[in-house]
Amino acid sequence: MHTKYLVIGVNAAGFYAIEALRKHDPKESIIAVNGEIYPPYKRTKVNKNFYPDKLDIEKFQLADQSWYKNNQITLINNTKVILVNISNKTVKLDNGKTVKWDKLLFSTGAESFCPVSDVFAKAVSIRSYSDALRVQELIKRSESVLVYGLGIEAVETAAQLNEAGLTVSIAGRGGKLLKRYFSSHIAGIMEDLFKKKGIDILHNIKVNQIDSVPTENTLNGGKQICIVLEDNQNIFFDFLLYSTGIKPGKKLADACGINTERGIIINSRMETSIPDIYAAGDCAQLESGAITDHWHSAQDQGRTAAANMAGRQQVGCSPMHPKAGLSSSWPVKKYRIKVELFGKFYFSMRPFIEDIPKTLDVAESILSDGAYRLFYYENDCLKGLEMAGDKPRAKLYEQAVNEGWSRSQVSELLG
Repeated sequence: MHTKYLVIGVNAAGFYAIEALRKHDPKESIIAVNGEIYPPYKRTKVNKNFYPDKLDIEKFQLADQSWYKNNQITLINNTKVILVNISNKTVKLDNGKTVKWDKLLFSTGAESFCPVSDVFAKAVSIRSYSDALRVQELIKRSESVLVYGLGIEAVETAAQLNEAGLTVSIAGRGGKLLKRYFSSHIAGIMEDLFKKKGIDILHNIKVNQIDSVPTENTLNGGKQICIVLEDNQNIFFDFLLYSTGIKPGKKLADACGINTERGIIINSRMETSIPDIYAAGDCAQLESGAITDHWHSAQDQGRTAAANMAGRQQVGCSPMHPKAGLSSSWPVKKYRIKVELFGKFYFSMRPFIEDIPKTLDVAESILSDGAYRLFYYENDCLKGLEMAGDKPRAKLYEQAVNEGWSRSQVSELLG
């Protein structure tokens, strides 16, 4: 079997790459190898739909089966690539078949990072629809859960588990929720909301403070989770759900000699160290060392990879660019973070992580309806913001940051 374009992994980057490939190149063959039994779906939906019981895979799918057929895209589900041979441009599948390719895209995503501990070997995480189904079964047979992690997925999942009727605690090594994205004030608003809902927040909890004891709950390996606090108080939970970051999917790239570090190293055109091989999404590491770990970033990277694989210029690449018509660069943008907890909306486009640079001026604002906002300016140019509330105008806030509005524009158009 031979194809012009081969895509390994069909999450955000992979799906939007094949969509763009077909637009750039209406005729050439495209094969996409999807390692899951389910057709490609929006992964970010699966941890937000435990309550009420809404884990309907058809509602999460990025396209129905007819779309692949109508666009002459060969989608191979429930199959994995086990070997990539660079010298003869082939891959071997776990069903024994071999596919020869001209251009290859790694969009192999990432898996949940799990600390090295026997406790976490008995825990669950949510990275896929199958993971979510397992957690759904645990919900039916459990009364309490410890969510370990203080990031976006952790807080969203904790809220869902609480609404599903479980007694929930959320714990982590840090001192506040979502510290990468929100100020102490907004994090405090979220914490107050969690406490009102009966969710305990346990800060500065290390892995070695978590242990396990025998239980009859065989779904979780016959273990119950126990936290030992500083006052020697023990708190017990029926199961542990961890959300402690991601580990980029780079095993195939490592095995065939492509340059990797934490992820598969790419340039701004999504090219790897090997000609005709590209990478995009959570598996890819930018030359700066960053891994974006963001759905919309993965979309844009997939589309950029497709443009270069097909030899097309992408929108945003200047016609005067020395490689115009032959390549395009990823249009790096500031991507929004939005979180919804118990009907409350939080939004962040922070231009930094944790500590505020001295070059930024911070302006606080509270609207008449109580929406709280922090604007970050540099030389009268809006560089970022945080917000609690004002959901209807979220896209306008995003536009303001990406266009670098002045203070007067912000005041006039955002109040």
